[in-house]
Amino acid sequence: MRPIKFSKKEIGSAVLAACLAVASIRPLDPWVFIPTLVGSWFACVFLAYHHQGKPARRRLFVGCCTLALGFIAWRNLAREKSVLTMEAHMSGAWSTNAPYSEIDLDMKNPPGDAIQNLDLTISRASKKRIRKISQMISMAGNDCSYEPINNFSHYRVPLKGPDGSHLTLDAKEYVDEYFKLYGSVQWKLTCRRVSGHTMLFFRLTADGDAEKDFITVSGTYETLPSEGSKVVRVDSKVAVVQ
Repeated sequence: MRPIKFSKKEIGSAVLAACLAVASIRPLDPWVFIPTLVGSWFACVFLAYHHQGKPARRRLFVGCCTLALGFIAWRNLAREKSVLTMEAHMSGAWSTNAPYSEIDLDMKNPPGDAIQNLDLTISRASKKRIRKISQMISMAGNDCSYEPINNFSHYRVPLKGPDGSHLTLDAKEYVDEYFKLYGSVQWKLTCRRVSGHTMLFFRLTADGDAEKDFITVSGTYETLPSEGSKVVRVDSKVAVVQ
């Protein structure tokens, strides 16, 4: 079998395609898209350098690549920043047979404009379980819902009998009940609308001593239709303090 050989143009094209593909995985993360866009630009320079065309056309090609990749970088960096501010305070800690802590998580929407379709995932940096989340103060128009995320994906357990017969046990009902009773390492928090100049207060009941832990909050929300219904990324890591 003959070895597969690639030309310099094919190698450059492959690097360019791979960099752009990786950049598209997490376009909101500058630590991902900036290095991959720089790699794409070097691939463009590589292709232009090894091309047999006229120097003017090669310079034009590099210039077009620079403008296009620069526009992509500017567009990602210019995305609207989250206006939500968050604080986490220890409310109490108990050392019983199963030690647990209570954490007050405060979310504030400082601007006067409301936001909508808040969709967040709440977890702990330590990956320990959050048993329960409750909203401390419920204001009109700012009601939120929260539920544990079921991280156990295998509901069905196939069994094979000695005679070759097959039986499948469906454990979904029991798994759902378990997460309702004991919580999960991740919780989903959704709010249809959060008014401007509003504070949301939540209490988290967490396993173990959470005093030196961090609460991770990630997800999205949308601005109002009058503001263009823009999707805004939320990515916060809040230290739990006394």
